[in-house]
Amino acid sequence: MRADTRQLREMFDRFNALCFGGTLPPVRIALSRSRRTLGQFRHRTAGTRRECDILISACYDLPEADIEDVMIHEMIHYAIWHRRIPDRSPHGPVFRRMMEEINTRHGRRLSITRPTTPEERDSDTRRRPNYLCITRWRDGRTGLTVCASTCIFAIRRAFLGDPRVEAVEWRWSTDPWFNRFPR
Repeated sequence: MRADTRQLREMFDRFNALCFGGTLPPVRIALSRSRRTLGQFRHRTAGTRRECDILISACYDLPEADIEDVMIHEMIHYAIWHRRIPDRSPHGPVFRRMMEEINTRHGRRLSITRPTTPEERDSDTRRRPNYLCITRWRDGRTGLTVCASTCIFAIRRAFLGDPRVEAVEWRWSTDPWFNRFPR
């Protein structure tokens, strides 16, 4: 399932009532193009104004139950932030306790991380530019770096200044096979 914002809003409302007693105020929900995370809770405070978003990646074709678990995971972050509950880290003891309670009470499979399957990685068939750095090391190894356009010059400087590097070549490709790598 590739979710749309209407489905995500309905999901938020359903799980707000079921898991959080309807106590979470409406929040901006959007799709992201993230390949690193399936979901993200973002917040900012400007003076007395507090704003936040829940972002769900549109890059993966996941089963609906997995998207629901990602939504609930981000809603736990939202609940902790909204209620101003202190926790030691983003996935600290308070987060883990809430996650386990929801898993037990509602039969969910929430987790801190979820590895993507090869099928999910291959589901991204968009043709987009991928910048490739092929590095030949003096010890005979060859490396390939898929990098963001904003990092090309920093990577170039790092490799040019390294005495272990024999040669560096740059290529560009729109082959979707390279989409599986973080940039």
